[in-house]
Amino acid sequence: MVLLAPRRVTIVFLPVTKRSSHHRAPLLKNRPGFLLIEMTLGMTLLVVFLGAFAISLIEGQLGGQTSGNRVRGTEQALKAMEVTYNMRDENFSLLTMGPHGTTLDSVTGRWTFSGSQLVSSGGYATVLTINRLQSDMYFLKSNTSWKISPTRDGDINISGLVTNWQKARPVGKWSTVTLTGSYVDGGTPSFNSLVVSDGYAFVTSENTGGGRGLYVLNVQNPQNPVHSSTGFTLAYAAYGAAIRGKMLYIVTSDANNELKAYDITNPHYPILRISKNLPGSGVARSLAVYGTYLIVGATDLGTVAAAPKKSEPVASSNYAWLMPKAEAATICFAASGSVVSCASLSSSSTSSSSSVAASSGAAVPAGNDVYIFDIRSPSEILFLSALNASGVNSIALSGTSALLASDNGTAELRIVDLENPTAIAFALDSENGAPEGGYNLSDRNTLRGTAVAVSGTSALLGTQYASLIQEFLLFDAEGSGVPPSSPAPLYYSTSGSIVGIASDPTACYAYIATTRKDTALQIVTIKGASVSSLATYVPPAPGNFAARNLYYDPVRDLLYLINRKGIYILSPAVGPNDCP
Repeated sequence: MVLLAPRRVTIVFLPVTKRSSHHRAPLLKNRPGFLLIEMTLGMTLLVVFLGAFAISLIEGQLGGQTSGNRVRGTEQALKAMEVTYNMRDENFSLLTMGPHGTTLDSVTGRWTFSGSQLVSSGGYATVLTINRLQSDMYFLKSNTSWKISPTRDGDINISGLVTNWQKARPVGKWSTVTLTGSYVDGGTPSFNSLVVSDGYAFVTSENTGGGRGLYVLNVQNPQNPVHSSTGFTLAYAAYGAAIRGKMLYIVTSDANNELKAYDITNPHYPILRISKNLPGSGVARSLAVYGTYLIVGATDLGTVAAAPKKSEPVASSNYAWLMPKAEAATICFAASGSVVSCASLSSSSTSSSSSVAASSGAAVPAGNDVYIFDIRSPSEILFLSALNASGVNSIALSGTSALLASDNGTAELRIVDLENPTAIAFALDSENGAPEGGYNLSDRNTLRGTAVAVSGTSALLGTQYASLIQEFLLFDAEGSGVPPSSPAPLYYSTSGSIVGIASDPTACYAYIATTRKDTALQIVTIKGASVSSLATYVPPAPGNFAARNLYYDPVRDLLYLINRKGIYILSPAVGPNDCP
């Protein structure tokens, strides 16, 4: 036997080197499946991208279509509300309970109810439902619906309050005051003023301390006022407010556009339509609607130009007023407020100041603090004429006169004749050495008039507080000029500066808001030969602050007291009132 030795096996490990790129092609040629995977993945990504783009495009189109549908639906709902207001103004008895459609009678040209809904172009179905709250107060709900798709519906709801404003209302017994409801803000917005229209209160405020500048409160149920404009903020502090139709006019701290006009057709979302700049460094504080005109008052002008007096206007596009007729040939007022020579007027530039103001909206002159504007068009605020009253804190209207509470220490009450809006002028008479159109309270030449109101044939004036004077005055204002000093006005002490005054339609009560915290609201009778105190009211904590203003609603016989933190809605006891 031969034994063989085992064979040795040697294993050699060769180093692996990185294959250069030009060696890959031969490998890929042997791997056709790799190309197929790449192509499939690329196509998949392309499909996903195109699908996402298509979905975004479709969603954008649907969003735009949905937004457009809501605009059209809102327009139809608002139109039904406007029809109801139109019918109310014609005859309140035309309004009936239940669901309605609306139509325009082709024979009479009047709006009427027709059927239970109105279907307009595009398939928008509008139903106006009327429910009775009181015998002369109805709640309106306007609903417009439409088809977004076969399986989706869209709708918009707008509500409002309609009242028989032409009906004389009994005034309750205001010697008893009851808190009906309140809105108290979590911050300290420092509310300034308030005006009510169709169940909504438009409240101005500062824009510090949490203030929004403008608040809209739904007060259709006065027991539960609701802040309904939570998405709205005005960038400036706002002061006085007034309403004409569906336009809200407010004066603000905006140095470049103090006067602003908001469309409140939808009260939840006020829409700014136009602004107007007032010249000078003063602050517009008050305003009032006079038919198709707006009167605005400002304060803190400092040094101002001399005030034009009652006369005929200069017939020129550049010069708005004339000095007294004796000086007509030599002295004129320029649009800037400065005094110029009438001889400088060019005959080629002459035209009536009335037509110029109405057509172009003449430039607002500096050096004045009482302005009148033409607001007959909701989209325009056209300046007409102006005066200097040495500061205007409050405005009240009586016939063709505007009564001003003024900073002027020798004319705390000032009367402006509005008969010719293109050339307003002070009343020709005066009392106690006051300048033209003024009443001088000689016992308070360093104190200013702070608030004014009209009650029947009486003028109510409030002034700043001083220890030896009585702040409230009741004038006999039966004539059209300055109230006479004989008989002397009736006086009443409020022991605090007066910041707001109002009166009821029967001229029985005066409601007085003061800076005295323990008697923020004071109610007095003003009929007869004296002013007699009846009641006081102080808001409860946490809003027990001094008053900043008040507003009386004659439609519902409610009083709104305003302070830095809240709005308090007050009601009287059921009559008979305290002035039988």
